[in-house]
Amino acid sequence: MPSVLVVEDDKNVAKELVLRLRSEGYRAVAVHDATAGVASAVDSHPDILLLDINMPAGGGLSVAARVSNMPDTADIPIIFLTATTSPEINAQADAFDPVALVEKPSDPRLLMDTISRAIAEHKAESVSG
Repeated sequence: MPSVLVVEDDKNVAKELVLRLRSEGYRAVAVHDATAGVASAVDSHPDILLLDINMPAGGGLSVAARVSNMPDTADIPIIFLTATTSPEINAQADAFDPVALVEKPSDPRLLMDTISRAIAEHKAESVSG
């Protein structure tokens, strides 16, 4: 069963995402800040990270920077979730070569399809690489 780590400071949004992911057959866990996100990524090495870009005490960009610079977690695909339309922030997110940048609120079916595709592509790359 593929695993998803949700790093989202809005506990209601995080809960909704985890419930939806679990109903789709994923193991899903949510944490609510950047520090916990990095620690959870290292501890559990999920199949994918869903990172909210804007969070207090270090956002998704901070998590992406730290995770992508550690050998044990650098290969985890990232999907950024954001409510911002700032071209600056989007450019910073693009620097981490994410699978996708999904605007919040997001279409749940589109998000699930993006996650499913990303995990399948990552597993295929792992097998062939």
